[in-house]
Amino acid sequence: MVCFGPFEEGELCVVASRIGSIFHPACFQCTECATLLVDLIYFSHNDKVFCGRHHAEQIKPRCAKCDEVSIYT
Repeated sequence: MVCFGPFEEGELCVVASRIGSIFHPACFQCTECATLLVDLIYFSHNDKVFCGRHHAEQIKPRCAKCDEVSIYT
C-alpha cells in the first residue's frame, strides 16, 4: 500500500513503519472503511492498514446478529 501523490519539501507526512510506507495525512485511511487513521492507532495485516474494528474482522468474523467479534471458530 502506497500513497502515490508527490510529496513537497516540508510537507507533513505519516510514516507507517509497520508496512514501510509514507502517506499524506488525508491518504492514511483504513482499507475497509476509509476512516482517517492519522490520530488513531492503526493495525496492519497483509501489508494493508486497518482501523481497530476492521483489523479484528481480519482475524475473527463478526456475528451477523449482535455485531460482536465471534469467539467461536
